[in-house]
Amino acid sequence: MACNAVHAALTGEPLFGHFAVTERPARVLYLCPEMGLLSFADRMRNLGLLPYVGKTLFCRTMNSEGHLTLSDLTPEELTGALVVIDTAVRFVIGDENSSQDMKVFADQCFGLMKTGASSVVVLFHSPKGTKEASELTLENAMRGSGDLGAFVSSCWATRLQDPDNDEWKSPSYMKNVKQRDFKSKPFEVTSDALGRLHIVAPPNTDVKLSSKPGGVPANADGKEEAVVQFIRDNPNLSNKKTEAQLKKLGIPRSASWVGNKKYELFGVGCQTGPN
Repeated sequence: MACNAVHAALTGEPLFGHFAVTERPARVLYLCPEMGLLSFADRMRNLGLLPYVGKTLFCRTMNSEGHLTLSDLTPEELTGALVVIDTAVRFVIGDENSSQDMKVFADQCFGLMKTGASSVVVLFHSPKGTKEASELTLENAMRGSGDLGAFVSSCWATRLQDPDNDEWKSPSYMKNVKQRDFKSKPFEVTSDALGRLHIVAPPNTDVKLSSKPGGVPANADGKEEAVVQFIRDNPNLSNKKTEAQLKKLGIPRSASWVGNKKYELFGVGCQTGPN
Protein backbone atom coordinates (compact mmCIF):
# COMPACT_ATOMS: atom_id res chain seq x y z
CA MET A 1 0.00 0.00 0.00
CA ALA A 2 2.90 2.32 0.75
CA CYS A 3 4.46 1.51 -2.62
CA ASN A 4 1.13 2.24 -4.34
CA ALA A 5 1.04 5.60 -2.58
CA VAL A 6 4.58 6.26 -3.87
CA HIS A 7 3.49 5.28 -7.39
CA ALA A 8 0.60 7.74 -7.26
CA ALA A 9 2.82 10.52 -5.90
CA LEU A 10 5.46 10.06 -8.60
CA THR A 11 3.22 9.43 -11.61
CA GLY A 12 0.24 11.58 -10.70
CA GLU A 13 -2.10 8.68 -11.41
CA PRO A 14 -5.06 8.32 -9.01
CA LEU A 15 -4.27 6.27 -5.90
CA PHE A 16 -5.98 2.86 -6.14
CA GLY A 17 -7.44 4.16 -9.41
CA HIS A 18 -9.81 6.36 -7.39
CA PHE A 19 -8.23 9.11 -5.27
CA ALA A 20 -6.91 12.11 -7.20
CA VAL A 21 -3.32 13.28 -6.61
CA THR A 22 -3.62 16.99 -5.83
CA GLU A 23 0.04 17.70 -5.04
CA ARG A 24 3.19 15.83 -6.06
CA PRO A 25 6.46 15.83 -4.08
CA ALA A 26 9.79 16.93 -5.47
CA ARG A 27 11.12 13.44 -4.76
CA VAL A 28 10.43 10.34 -2.68
CA LEU A 29 12.89 8.97 -0.11
CA TYR A 30 11.91 5.36 0.64
CA LEU A 31 13.77 4.00 3.69
CA CYS A 32 13.32 0.23 3.92
CA PRO A 33 16.02 -1.52 5.98
CA GLU A 34 13.74 -4.55 6.44
CA MET A 35 13.92 -5.60 2.76
CA GLY A 36 16.81 -6.69 0.58
CA LEU A 37 17.72 -4.80 -2.58
CA LEU A 38 16.66 -7.56 -5.00
CA SER A 39 13.21 -7.94 -3.43
CA PHE A 40 12.69 -4.20 -3.28
CA ALA A 41 13.88 -3.69 -6.86
CA ASP A 42 11.52 -6.43 -8.04
CA ARG A 43 8.62 -4.64 -6.36
CA MET A 44 9.59 -1.32 -7.93
CA ARG A 45 9.91 -3.02 -11.34
CA ASN A 46 6.46 -4.57 -11.08
CA LEU A 47 4.97 -1.19 -10.25
CA GLY A 48 6.76 0.46 -13.18
CA LEU A 49 8.87 2.71 -10.95
CA LEU A 50 12.40 1.76 -12.01
CA PRO A 51 12.63 4.72 -14.47
CA TYR A 52 12.18 7.06 -11.47
CA VAL A 53 15.01 5.55 -9.39
CA GLY A 54 17.90 7.98 -9.00
CA LYS A 55 15.84 10.84 -10.41
CA THR A 56 12.81 11.39 -8.18
CA LEU A 57 12.84 8.09 -6.27
CA PHE A 58 15.68 7.32 -3.86
CA CYS A 59 15.65 4.09 -1.88
CA ARG A 60 17.65 2.61 0.96
CA THR A 61 17.46 -1.12 1.77
CA MET A 62 19.21 -3.53 4.13
CA ASN A 63 22.00 -3.87 1.55
CA SER A 64 23.00 -0.21 1.88
CA GLU A 65 26.30 0.45 3.61
CA GLY A 66 26.45 1.93 7.08
CA HIS A 67 23.56 2.86 9.36
CA LEU A 68 21.24 5.72 8.51
CA THR A 69 19.42 7.68 11.20
CA LEU A 70 16.65 10.14 10.43
CA SER A 71 18.83 12.99 11.64
CA ASP A 72 21.38 12.12 8.90
CA LEU A 73 19.02 13.33 6.14
CA THR A 74 20.08 16.73 4.80
CA PRO A 75 17.96 19.79 3.91
CA GLU A 76 18.91 19.26 0.25
CA GLU A 77 17.47 15.74 0.37
CA LEU A 78 14.40 16.62 2.41
CA THR A 79 13.13 19.84 0.83
CA GLY A 80 9.84 19.04 -0.91
CA ALA A 81 10.29 15.30 -0.35
CA LEU A 82 7.86 12.57 0.64
CA VAL A 83 9.68 10.40 3.19
CA VAL A 84 8.52 6.80 3.68
CA ILE A 85 9.77 5.07 6.85
CA ASP A 86 9.34 1.31 6.48
CA THR A 87 9.02 0.41 9.32
CA ALA A 88 9.05 2.63 12.41
CA VAL A 89 10.70 0.05 14.66
CA ARG A 90 13.87 0.09 12.50
CA PHE A 91 14.40 3.77 13.23
CA VAL A 92 13.39 3.81 16.89
CA ILE A 93 16.23 4.17 19.35
CA GLY A 94 15.07 2.34 22.47
CA ASP A 95 11.85 0.49 23.25
CA GLU A 96 8.74 0.98 21.12
CA ASN A 97 6.66 0.44 24.26
CA SER A 98 8.43 3.26 26.07
CA SER A 99 6.54 6.56 26.09
CA GLN A 100 9.79 8.51 26.45
CA ASP A 101 11.52 6.72 23.56
CA MET A 102 8.48 7.17 21.32
CA LYS A 103 8.44 10.91 22.02
CA VAL A 104 12.02 11.04 20.75
CA PHE A 105 10.99 9.22 17.56
CA ALA A 106 8.02 11.57 17.12
CA ASP A 107 10.32 14.58 17.47
CA GLN A 108 12.60 13.12 14.80
CA CYS A 109 9.66 12.74 12.38
CA PHE A 110 8.51 16.29 13.07
CA GLY A 111 12.12 17.37 12.54
CA LEU A 112 12.06 15.96 9.01
CA MET A 113 9.14 18.24 8.15
CA LYS A 114 10.67 21.25 9.86
CA THR A 115 13.76 20.70 7.70
CA GLY A 116 11.67 20.72 4.54
CA ALA A 117 9.94 17.38 3.93
CA SER A 118 6.46 17.81 2.47
CA SER A 119 5.12 14.71 4.22
CA VAL A 120 6.25 11.70 6.24
CA VAL A 121 4.57 8.30 5.87
CA VAL A 122 5.42 5.81 8.61
CA LEU A 123 4.61 2.11 8.50
CA PHE A 124 3.87 0.44 11.84
CA HIS A 125 3.55 -3.21 12.80
CA SER A 126 0.23 -4.36 14.25
CA PRO A 127 -0.21 -6.34 17.48
CA LYS A 128 -0.88 -10.06 17.17
CA GLY A 129 -4.51 -9.62 18.21
CA THR A 130 -5.35 -7.37 15.27
CA LYS A 131 -6.17 -10.35 13.05
CA GLU A 132 -8.91 -11.47 15.42
CA ALA A 133 -10.26 -8.05 16.41
CA SER A 134 -13.95 -7.48 15.75
CA GLU A 135 -13.17 -3.92 14.65
CA LEU A 136 -10.06 -1.94 13.76
CA THR A 137 -9.23 0.90 16.12
CA LEU A 138 -6.20 3.09 16.75
CA GLU A 139 -5.55 1.15 19.96
CA ASN A 140 -5.56 -2.34 18.45
CA ALA A 141 -4.07 -1.54 15.04
CA MET A 142 -0.75 -0.01 16.13
CA ARG A 143 1.81 -1.88 18.20
CA GLY A 144 3.79 -0.02 20.85
CA SER A 145 3.33 2.97 23.12
CA GLY A 146 0.17 5.06 22.83
CA ASP A 147 2.41 8.03 22.02
CA LEU A 148 2.84 6.56 18.53
CA GLY A 149 -0.84 7.01 17.82
CA ALA A 150 -0.84 10.42 19.44
CA PHE A 151 1.68 12.06 17.12
CA VAL A 152 0.35 10.96 13.73
CA SER A 153 -2.06 13.20 11.82
CA SER A 154 -3.89 10.30 10.22
CA CYS A 155 -3.63 6.55 10.70
CA TRP A 156 -4.90 3.91 8.27
CA ALA A 157 -5.33 0.31 9.37
CA THR A 158 -5.81 -2.62 7.01
CA ARG A 159 -6.74 -6.29 7.13
CA LEU A 160 -7.47 -9.01 4.57
CA GLN A 161 -11.18 -9.71 4.31
CA ASP A 162 -10.70 -13.36 3.27
CA PRO A 163 -7.34 -14.46 4.68
CA ASP A 164 -8.00 -18.18 4.15
CA ASN A 165 -7.96 -17.77 0.36
CA ASP A 166 -5.36 -16.39 -2.06
CA GLU A 167 -4.08 -13.12 -0.56
CA TRP A 168 -3.80 -11.66 -4.07
CA LYS A 169 -7.52 -12.16 -4.57
CA SER A 170 -8.82 -11.27 -1.12
CA PRO A 171 -10.08 -7.70 -0.74
CA SER A 172 -8.20 -5.62 1.81
CA TYR A 173 -10.31 -3.58 4.20
CA MET A 174 -8.92 -0.08 4.85
CA LYS A 175 -10.09 2.17 7.64
CA ASN A 176 -8.91 5.58 8.82
CA VAL A 177 -8.69 4.96 12.57
CA LYS A 178 -7.51 8.49 13.35
CA GLN A 179 -9.42 11.22 11.56
CA ARG A 180 -7.86 14.50 12.61
CA ASP A 181 -8.20 16.87 9.65
CA PHE A 182 -10.77 15.09 7.49
CA LYS A 183 -13.48 12.46 7.76
CA SER A 184 -13.47 9.29 5.70
CA LYS A 185 -15.24 5.96 5.61
CA PRO A 186 -13.74 2.48 5.14
CA PHE A 187 -13.21 1.07 1.66
CA GLU A 188 -11.83 -2.06 0.00
CA VAL A 189 -9.02 -2.64 -2.49
CA THR A 190 -7.71 -5.71 -4.30
CA SER A 191 -4.30 -6.37 -5.83
CA ASP A 192 -3.35 -7.53 -9.30
CA ALA A 193 -0.43 -9.90 -9.91
CA LEU A 194 2.03 -6.99 -10.05
CA GLY A 195 1.01 -5.45 -6.73
CA ARG A 196 -1.09 -2.59 -8.09
CA LEU A 197 -4.08 -2.01 -5.84
CA HIS A 198 -7.49 -1.13 -7.23
CA ILE A 199 -10.51 0.10 -5.33
CA VAL A 200 -13.43 -2.33 -5.10
CA ALA A 201 -15.90 -0.75 -2.73
CA PRO A 202 -15.28 3.02 -2.51
CA PRO A 203 -15.89 5.19 0.55
CA ASN A 204 -19.48 6.15 1.38
CA THR A 205 -20.66 2.65 0.52
CA ASP A 206 -21.62 0.12 3.18
CA VAL A 207 -18.23 -1.54 3.69
CA LYS A 208 -17.93 -3.80 6.74
CA LEU A 209 -14.96 -5.57 8.27
CA SER A 210 -15.42 -9.32 7.86
CA SER A 211 -15.55 -11.40 10.99
CA LYS A 212 -13.02 -14.10 11.68
CA PRO A 213 -14.10 -17.65 10.79
CA GLY A 214 -16.53 -18.96 13.38
CA GLY A 215 -16.79 -15.58 15.09
CA VAL A 216 -19.58 -13.07 15.33
CA PRO A 217 -19.92 -10.35 12.69
CA ALA A 218 -17.99 -7.19 13.49
CA ASN A 219 -20.23 -4.71 15.31
CA ALA A 220 -23.33 -6.77 14.49
CA ASP A 221 -25.65 -4.74 16.74
CA GLY A 222 -24.09 -1.35 16.00
CA LYS A 223 -23.16 -0.80 19.65
CA GLU A 224 -19.43 -1.44 19.43
CA GLU A 225 -18.49 2.20 20.01
CA ALA A 226 -20.62 2.42 23.16
CA VAL A 227 -19.13 -0.81 24.51
CA VAL A 228 -15.56 0.32 23.87
CA GLN A 229 -16.21 3.64 25.55
CA PHE A 230 -17.72 1.92 28.61
CA ILE A 231 -14.68 -0.37 28.92
CA ARG A 232 -12.31 2.57 28.59
CA ASP A 233 -14.22 4.47 31.27
CA ASN A 234 -14.19 1.44 33.61
CA PRO A 235 -10.88 -0.33 32.97
CA ASN A 236 -10.63 -1.81 36.47
CA LEU A 237 -14.10 -3.37 36.46
CA SER A 238 -13.93 -7.17 36.30
CA ASN A 239 -15.04 -8.94 33.15
CA LYS A 240 -18.10 -10.42 34.88
CA LYS A 241 -19.14 -7.07 36.37
CA THR A 242 -18.61 -5.38 33.01
CA GLU A 243 -20.83 -8.03 31.43
CA ALA A 244 -23.52 -7.34 34.03
CA GLN A 245 -23.36 -3.56 33.60
CA LEU A 246 -23.51 -3.82 29.82
CA LYS A 247 -26.54 -6.10 30.13
CA LYS A 248 -28.30 -3.41 32.18
CA LEU A 249 -27.57 -1.00 29.31
CA GLY A 250 -29.19 -3.40 26.87
CA ILE A 251 -25.88 -4.44 25.31
CA PRO A 252 -25.33 -8.22 25.62
CA ARG A 253 -21.64 -9.13 25.73
CA SER A 254 -20.13 -12.17 27.44
CA ALA A 255 -17.38 -11.91 30.05
CA SER A 256 -14.94 -13.68 27.71
CA TRP A 257 -15.82 -11.19 24.94
CA VAL A 258 -15.09 -8.36 27.37
CA GLY A 259 -11.74 -9.97 28.20
CA ASN A 260 -10.82 -10.17 24.52
CA LYS A 261 -11.80 -6.55 24.00
CA LYS A 262 -9.67 -5.44 26.97
CA TYR A 263 -6.76 -7.33 25.45
CA GLU A 264 -7.28 -5.50 22.15
CA LEU A 265 -7.54 -2.10 23.83
CA PHE A 266 -5.01 -2.33 26.65
CA GLY A 267 -2.86 -5.40 25.91
CA VAL A 268 -3.68 -6.88 29.32
CA GLY A 269 -5.11 -10.26 30.29
CA CYS A 270 -5.40 -12.92 27.62
CA GLN A 271 -7.48 -13.84 24.60
CA THR A 272 -9.91 -16.72 24.30
CA GLY A 273 -11.55 -18.32 21.30
CA PRO A 274 -14.62 -16.89 19.51
CA ASN A 275 -17.84 -16.77 21.47
